[in-house]
Amino acid sequence: MTKIAFAEHQALARQLVMLHRSGSLPHAILLSSASGLGLDAVAHAVGTSLLCDANEEWACTRCRGCELVAAGSHGDYRWVSPGEGKTGIGVEQVRLAIDFMSKTSAYGSQKVLVFSGADRMSSAAANALLKTLEEPPGNSVIILLADRTWFLPATIRSRCQSWRLPPLSESACRSYIREHGLIPPEDDQTTRRSLERLVVDHATGRADSNEQVALAICDILDAGGSSDKLSRTLQQTELTEGIQAVLLVLEERLRSQLYGNASVLALLHLHRVVATLLQRIRGGAIPAKETACYEVANLVVQAARNQLAELQRGLDVMGA
Repeated sequence: MTKIAFAEHQALARQLVMLHRSGSLPHAILLSSASGLGLDAVAHAVGTSLLCDANEEWACTRCRGCELVAAGSHGDYRWVSPGEGKTGIGVEQVRLAIDFMSKTSAYGSQKVLVFSGADRMSSAAANALLKTLEEPPGNSVIILLADRTWFLPATIRSRCQSWRLPPLSESACRSYIREHGLIPPEDDQTTRRSLERLVVDHATGRADSNEQVALAICDILDAGGSSDKLSRTLQQTELTEGIQAVLLVLEERLRSQLYGNASVLALLHLHRVVATLLQRIRGGAIPAKETACYEVANLVVQAARNQLAELQRGLDVMGA
């Protein structure tokens, strides 16, 4: 089977392949992860195993099917993700994928279609996919990958069976940290979540920018800092990645019950507004970067001051 970095993720891939071997795997599945870490690897491992000619428990890596998947040339395997320079998956990409699914299998009876970043589909793309999700043609499997399933329309979610990648264990995190020569947090501040965040940031290549965003937000929520530092930090990153980093920090603080000077209700309001902005950006509405960064930073300050009415009006500011 295609190598998966973490045992927790490999266990889920094993479960999905065993369901397929027993004829119990549904035609449409939704894989999610709070961090996004491991989704592509699990989906690719499952897809390779489903297309393996040897029909063994795992992909044999030696047969023609496995070799074609590895070379990216298997006629019954399609991987769809946001195009270069695009914020999401467009309707034309979905139409091409549907056309691929409707054609006769090239090498056998099984076809596999993966949507990586499914939560970044445009509304038109999601609507175009509905009928195919409800009635996939032939012996096919459609796998949707999403960091945040609530970005997907309910009509999409209801047509899929959902699995969520489990969080990494502390031992798995520490093993990764040792292998890559990373410096773990100080002992008195170390939690499994803080270790996992370090692993995720390093594995996704977002360590520096995410850390700077986190520090700027914590300065506001914990020390009453101004919005200037956060606004400048966000302007130095790609807008979508910067806004997503803000969401990651807020979600971590909510899970850890670290609210700082803000109330949980204020952080929940803030999360809703920032998530709305990210959803609009992924849907193709690109705001002026400087303005968006300033508004987000100002909203964090309002959360720290528990200004709930101002946070609620933030939805209007974000065009929601």
